[in-house]
Formats: sequence, structure tokens, C-alpha cells
Amino acid sequence: MGDQTQDGVAGAELSDAIKVLRGQLTKAIAEGSGEDLRFGLGPVEVEFEVTLEKAAGAEGGVKFWVVSAEGRGSVTQGARHRVKLELEPLMPDPVTGEMRRVQMGDVVRRRPL
Repeated sequence: MGDQTQDGVAGAELSDAIKVLRGQLTKAIAEGSGEDLRFGLGPVEVEFEVTLEKAAGAEGGVKFWVVSAEGRGSVTQGARHRVKLELEPLMPDPVTGEMRRVQMGDVVRRRPL
């Protein structure tokens, strides 16, 4: 994270922000392994302030950029949007392979980011 939009506003792509959230949740799950007290992980609600920007060049396309706190003053009010997501963390069951709700302290097969 820490990129800039074409207008020079500090931010990150929405997909990168979700990737960081996934890594931090994975780390928290791994750190709970072996603890007597565990927490079930319910839906995770996140809200981002974003700008929508059309990319220039051959690749083109449209991207959502999460605006960082220091970039807020640089974006006009009309260009900002709020995106609210409710994510339900799921992991494959180690025995059946079926996706199930996550428990803090579950065994994580991949190393956290």
C-alpha cells in the first residue's frame, strides 16, 4: 500500500486493502493457536473511503482507490465514495476440505503476510 492515484492522492487499490486485511486476520488466527480462550470470527464489516478512477494507457479499465487519511483534503467531495463491505471469513476444514466459519486459533496452513 502507499501508491498514488493519477491525481497524486495517497492511497491503495481496494484489492490491496482487502489483501492486507486478510493477512492480518490470518496472523490473528495463527496467534490464537493453542490458547485456551478462543473467539469465533463472525462477519467482518469494513468501510472504505474510495475514489473511482479510469486508468490511462493501453490497459485502461476502472479502479477503486482507498483514500488514506492524508489524502482526504486533496480529493473533492464529489469524487469520494464510501464502500461498505461485509466479509465472512471462511477456511477449508482440514479433514473434509469444506469451507466453514473461522475460529481464532484454527490451524493456518499458509504463513501469514
